[in-house]
Amino acid sequence: MSNTVRFGISNVHVAKYIGSASTTWQPTHAYAADATVTASGNVYKVTTAGTSGSTAPTWPASGTVTDGTVTWTYVSAASLYATPLHIPGTVNLDVTSEGKENSFAADNNAKYYDSYSNNGYSGSLEVAQMPDEVMVAIFNFIQDSVGGLVETGDSTSEHFALLFEVDGDADAGRYAFYNVVAGRPSAKHSTTSDSQDPTTESCDFSASKAPWVVVGDKQVTKRSLVSTETSKTVYDAWYDEVQVPTLA
Repeated sequence: MSNTVRFGISNVHVAKYIGSASTTWQPTHAYAADATVTASGNVYKVTTAGTSGSTAPTWPASGTVTDGTVTWTYVSAASLYATPLHIPGTVNLDVTSEGKENSFAADNNAKYYDSYSNNGYSGSLEVAQMPDEVMVAIFNFIQDSVGGLVETGDSTSEHFALLFEVDGDADAGRYAFYNVVAGRPSAKHSTTSDSQDPTTESCDFSASKAPWVVVGDKQVTKRSLVSTETSKTVYDAWYDEVQVPTLA
């Protein structure tokens, strides 16, 4: 990433972690019509019921494959996250790295060994108003029959991905945190006075490594990307769905 002066936060999105709604493939298993499995990073549906073979088929990126007496049809790439939801009116996004220094003294050296642990990030998001659809999807509020938001005693945060953009004078870096949990948004209200300041809502959050996003054998916490000839396709689709990193 180029060394540029950066300013401005925009395009904040959140996407609920949903895992895979499909099960993994099993050998010599009876599958009913419309059953689904996740294999090779894709979702497949049974279009001819039957019993699977003793070894897995070669899963195609399109079309169908025969597996024992079962016919599987490619549905789509498997998605770990729901469709990202836009949060307009972002005021501030503060992010702080979390870690602890670990050291011990030896050979008259106060820091014979010295390291910092990586405990992810903590932060705070301030917005003009949290959208109702985010309150429902991420904070488990309920929308009643007349459109009101209902908070119950067990309304807690889902795990989600946080996507955003930092505008700079040369490029606009896009960022993703893959395993985020947040406290419910809070707001400060006051009586009318001679001057009126806009009321905003804020929520604190923490971001840690995501066991379900792995590069090599390492769990991923965060990813950043700027637009280049190589990255343009992924960069342009950043907010269409959560982009998970892969190795070359």
